[in-house]
Amino acid sequence: MYFSHLYAYRARYLSLMVVGENHPHIALLDSNIGLILHAVAEYELSLKFLEKALELSKKYFGARSLKTAVGHHLVARTQSCIGRSNSDSSNTYFHDLQLVYTNLVGIVIR
Repeated sequence: MYFSHLYAYRARYLSLMVVGENHPHIALLDSNIGLILHAVAEYELSLKFLEKALELSKKYFGARSLKTAVGHHLVARTQSCIGRSNSDSSNTYFHDLQLVYTNLVGIVIR
């Protein structure tokens, strides 16, 4: 666990060399790096990776896909850990998450 972020950074670097910045694989790597950084309480840096992953997910999977919904969830939770849970952007992420889950899965999040 202690060195997992180093492996994830290396995988991201190698993927950037092969496929470039705008690729669905980079979204997955950025999301994983964001989760690792969240686990070690590096919330600001985690948020940067998660927001980039969300941006790529919207671009490649659409605004109403489950992958994008998970991205909204992760960004909103990370903002909550930073203390931005009452901000407009955090509420927007939770609202978009609820719309996707309700439309695709039928789950209403309260």
